Amino acid sequence: MTGVCLDLMFMQSVVGKRWASVKVAMRQLVKNAVTSDNHTTKSILTKLKSCYPKLYATLHIFSFRFTVTKNDLIVCHRLKGVRLGDVLTLNRVREIGSPDGKLVGRPWINPNYYTVEACVIEHGKGDRTRCRLPYKRKGIRRERYSEPLTTVLRVRDVRVNVPVIGEVITASLQSST
Repeated sequence: MTGVCLDLMFMQSVVGKRWASVKVAMRQLVKNAVTSDNHTTKSILTKLKSCYPKLYATLHIFSFRFTVTKNDLIVCHRLKGVRLGDVLTLNRVREIGSPDGKLVGRPWINPNYYTVEACVIEHGKGDRTRCRLPYKRKGIRRERYSEPLTTVLRVRDVRVNVPVIGEVITASLQSST
């Protein structure tokens, strides 16, 4: 919320400059405002924690984006080295939110602020897809079929952890180095 006001004030002061330099300066200004304002982060985390069962998380698995809540199923590419029943902690979260507000990471949220757990339900094959291959001769059509290997995950829990103020400051200093 503070970042939006800073962006508008900053844009009004640098209207005559080149757009590329304005974008770089805006990113730096917003980044500094977000990392230095730890009390705002703590208040957002406290607000999100009070909305516990209604939380959602936007996370990435193999560069694919999933928006999940508790008990959702995720069908993703095969995860090697995991067995059925294994509990995974997902740590590539870009956004955590509820109907009241959200916390957005730049690019990722610090893993000390949340816990997203998923259980491996099934290993299987995905839907059969058909693709046409380029043909060398006239009148010959070639097709190839593929059934990608998949893993099905069930999200067990999406929780928000509210750290003590000392932990918030050290976490933001570690992320900036």
